Amino acid sequence: MFSLSVKLLFTEKDFANKVAKLLKVDNDHKQFRSKSKIDLKNNLLLIKISAADLTAIRAAINFYLKSIILIEELKSL
Repeated sequence: MFSLSVKLLFTEKDFANKVAKLLKVDNDHKQFRSKSKIDLKNNLLLIKISAADLTAIRAAINFYLKSIILIEELKSL
C-alpha cells in the first residue's frame, strides 16, 4: 500500500474552506483504486491519498491538483 500527503496553505481562510467543501463533494463518490481524506485546519488544506499502486496515487493527486487550479481560475472571473 502506498500513501501520499499534500499540504496546501491558502492565504484566505474562506477560500480554503470553499475548496475543501468542493473537493469533499467529489471525494464522496466511490473510488476503487484509491482512498482519499481531506481535512482543513484554518487555511491549511491536507489531502491524504492511499492506494495499492503508484499509478492510482498519481491519478488521484492529478485530479485534486487540477481541480484546485480550476477552482482558483474560476475565482478570478
